[in-house]
Amino acid sequence: MQIRNTLMAYNLNAEMVDKYLDLAGAFEYTKNSNRYAAAWVSKAGLECAFQIGREYNGIDKVYSDLVGVSSNYRIVDISNSKRRGFYPYKAMIKAMEELTGIQPYKSRAFELRITLDLEVYTAERKILVPADMSFTYFHKLIQNIFDWNNYHLYDGELPYLLEAKGQTPPEDVGGVGGFIEFRKIMLDKDNPNHEAAKEWVKFWTPELGEWKSRPQVINIWW
Repeated sequence: MQIRNTLMAYNLNAEMVDKYLDLAGAFEYTKNSNRYAAAWVSKAGLECAFQIGREYNGIDKVYSDLVGVSSNYRIVDISNSKRRGFYPYKAMIKAMEELTGIQPYKSRAFELRITLDLEVYTAERKILVPADMSFTYFHKLIQNIFDWNNYHLYDGELPYLLEAKGQTPPEDVGGVGGFIEFRKIMLDKDNPNHEAAKEWVKFWTPELGEWKSRPQVINIWW
């Protein structure tokens, strides 16, 4: 059940997952002689430890089926050549598709357009999401596409970014009014507050970067 929960966290076709588990059989341990695989497993274990640390809330023997999801979203095996690099989750899904002969994704989906009215312009994101996505996951998705870090309270899947227009405000900038003032400072290198604002915002830029606006899978692991 734990393995199935982890695989379903990638919003995979349940039919493919179940057939894969039927074909998988019992676990079999074997000696590993591949140093690249050993290095990746060690690094993945370390990253999983950080993930567990973020989720741990003081309850004894806390456990989550999904702690390995984040590690599989990160590129591996690029120490010697970028051409060797790959994303584990992509390799896994491809192998499962070839083994089972079943398409990896099959679900109803909604196309949504989310906009931020910033007065000076409108930031817009068009996304494709699974129809059965929970409100909790949807909240995380919104945080992700607007580059926010879940600082504030709220009420209230293979998501895919179809289109992005307009840079989003940094979190905690002070609402629309605060953002307009902040943007003026960032656009004026002679402003006495420019350097301080630049240091606070780190890698934020007034214009949306090309790589953030291109269509892409939205990976959420927190």
